[in-house]
Amino acid sequence: GWGSVALPGTIAGGTVAMVLLGARLSTIFPSEVTQFAEAGLIFGRTTIKPSKVTFTGPYSAAFSARPISKSHTVVTTRRRVTRSAELSSDEYLDLWRTVAAARDAAMSARGAVATNLLLKDGVGCGAAVPHLHVHIVPRVPDDFFPNDKVFSAIEGWAPSLKDELARPEVIPMDIPNDADRKDRTFEMMAMEAGAYRAIMGGSTPDHDHTFGRFPIDKRHIFAQSKGGKTVAFVNLRPLVPGHVLVTPRRLVARTSDLTEAEADDLWMTVRRVQAAVEEVHGADASEVGVQDGRDAGQTVPHVHVHIIPRRVHSDQE
Repeated sequence: GWGSVALPGTIAGGTVAMVLLGARLSTIFPSEVTQFAEAGLIFGRTTIKPSKVTFTGPYSAAFSARPISKSHTVVTTRRRVTRSAELSSDEYLDLWRTVAAARDAAMSARGAVATNLLLKDGVGCGAAVPHLHVHIVPRVPDDFFPNDKVFSAIEGWAPSLKDELARPEVIPMDIPNDADRKDRTFEMMAMEAGAYRAIMGGSTPDHDHTFGRFPIDKRHIFAQSKGGKTVAFVNLRPLVPGHVLVTPRRLVARTSDLTEAEADDLWMTVRRVQAAVEEVHGADASEVGVQDGRDAGQTVPHVHVHIIPRRVHSDQE
């Protein structure tokens, strides 16, 4: 798991078919309807049966396979890519919009009170299948004990035994205990923010940010969206070098509280920030996740996305 947050001071035009999949109505093209009806979804070495596909977007699909808990759902891209950087902007936004729709359906089906969202973006994260996918794990109180056990369950997941046996070997991330994570100095954090800012071409924002009830100094903020809805800032006690947070300016506790415009703005900012962090740290993968609600491990009731850069060989090299 990630521990507690350390706090400082294109599809062409044509006729569409409306198909009911799961609890929501999705717009997909007739050729895609035929694909799912006849062949299912090809994911790694596994064919996902049409009955297991719970939701589709124009570029993405949600399904269930060997769930780690009730209503555990996986969202993947229709086009096979290994990294989110390979997606167009439309594909990337559709991925997270499909995650949001599938999240709502999965939470309703389980009667969940929280959700873990996790994208293992790249081979260096130990993804079971070299096809981009996001895990949605609806949570109820005490379903995983200790709470962070959910991450080891995701780590061990694969859609089939064939994929499990073919999983690439990756050195696991060495996660320090909360008690062993030391506060960094103001200057160290400002220097890190400056390095990202130089890559992203931005400047120090005009004002500070409030994360939950905690003030974030503007010199520790290194990115903000053009519309000002989203900011990114460095971590007082990062799990690994480059562990940063992206959050909406507006104080909302849950991802479902975001407007569609805010959610799109958040994820497009995440994409820009992830690219900059990976460049600065020479990373070839990242874990991108949200602990959405207290029972999912959220310690500050303000939506925030963790970006944790990873490398194929080791996070400690």
